[in-house]
Amino acid sequence: MSSINQAQVTSYAEKTKKRILPITTIENPSDEQGIIFNHAGEHTIRDYLLALSDLVGGPQNIIAASRVSGGKVIVFLKNKELVHEFQSKKGGFQLGALYFPTKKLKPPTTKLLLSNVSPTIPNNLLEDILVNTLKLKLLSPITYLRVSPNDDIFGHIISWRHQVYISSNFDSSKIPPTVEIVHNSRNYRLFLSADSLACFKCGNQGHKAEDCPHIEDQNRAKDLVDSHSSFPPLTNNEETLIDGIQSAAPKRTAPSTVSGTSSEQPQPAIPNAQTQASVAPQSSKKLKLEPSTVQTELTAVGTNISPPPTPNDLPALTLKQ
Repeated sequence: MSSINQAQVTSYAEKTKKRILPITTIENPSDEQGIIFNHAGEHTIRDYLLALSDLVGGPQNIIAASRVSGGKVIVFLKNKELVHEFQSKKGGFQLGALYFPTKKLKPPTTKLLLSNVSPTIPNNLLEDILVNTLKLKLLSPITYLRVSPNDDIFGHIISWRHQVYISSNFDSSKIPPTVEIVHNSRNYRLFLSADSLACFKCGNQGHKAEDCPHIEDQNRAKDLVDSHSSFPPLTNNEETLIDGIQSAAPKRTAPSTVSGTSSEQPQPAIPNAQTQASVAPQSSKKLKLEPSTVQTELTAVGTNISPPPTPNDLPALTLKQ
């Protein structure tokens, strides 16, 4: 009986062990999954989590939370899409009589590329134009882009392009495509493109002018047209052979409808007609017969010689024949 009671009674440690499982591995969140807000009053982390859990879809969508220096509290959510949705729809939460506005731990950034920048122009002059003239918020220092970073010999050589990360909270229409700058009594024209490379040949972004795919496509199409349109000229032997084939090809004419002859009877060949006409007793002269009058003159002489049959369809001669 006592053994049964001991089996039913569990200790506090066993209950805690069943309820709280040790966490050995997690999927580490990124800065884009965090929100930050100011800490105020005597509120605890649990108070903030209770106020946030209903707004983010439940406690399962909260990964980590802690107080940090500067009187701030950072809370990491399940994914960055949830952070974006919370910031766009809520932007804060209510806790008691206080309202806590929140913002993203990592503000959205945009990479700004500056092209055609002479290496003689210092970065502080570029920062002055971007901040004071264009009213942009820089989130990183201006860095130099190298010509070929993977080159073991010339990897240290810089190009005429710079890049800097700026806050995405700006009006893209206020960034001009070009900016003029004066340095050492000389005028320079800089080209600006946000978040991608700009090609100055085709006008599109995402690649440089020397890597323009549109120019390569145009050159490839031009080469293809040239290869199809350029044929080798014919030699004298080939021209003579073609002319001989064209002159030797028989010319077919419609059958004549002379009385006493069938419309389906083939026309006699000219050499046979001349031989037959020369041996006729009625005339001792050579007759010069034309192809169109062969049948008529043979009938007048009185001959009744049928020419050898010829096929109706002659095969076409090839260039080799």
